[in-house]
Amino acid sequence: MKDVVYSITTENKLSIDFSFKSPFRVLLTGTSGSGKTTILNLINGSLKPQKGYVNLLSHGKKSSDSIPTVDQTPYIFDTTIRENVTLFQNEYFSDDQIIEVLKKVNLYEELEKIDILNYQCGENGSNLSGGQKQTIAFARALIR
Repeated sequence: MKDVVYSITTENKLSIDFSFKSPFRVLLTGTSGSGKTTILNLINGSLKPQKGYVNLLSHGKKSSDSIPTVDQTPYIFDTTIRENVTLFQNEYFSDDQIIEVLKKVNLYEELEKIDILNYQCGENGSNLSGGQKQTIAFARALIR
């Protein structure tokens, strides 16, 4: 991002200038309304900057389609953790791969006393805490 400016109102003006070398991972944190989602939307092309430009290249190709994002309130299906993490594409991921991702997001340790992969999440994750729902969404992004 080079000299990017984006503003919805005159009070909240976002001005950004940064670059990364591939490969990289970034964690955006901040208070509610500080611009985290706006930055992601600028990067993935959902929003266009009012000034400046976003240049996202990977091996000479535009790579904004390969940026995983995690929704603040992810939908959790009324099925197992395995199917929620793989989004019903179980045949593409081994149990070991899924467990490894669950360990990376610290959900495995939280629920290791149960058969975690076959644990029933309940309708929209009714058997999970809010944090566990978001953690499943992180696992979805990491496994891809």
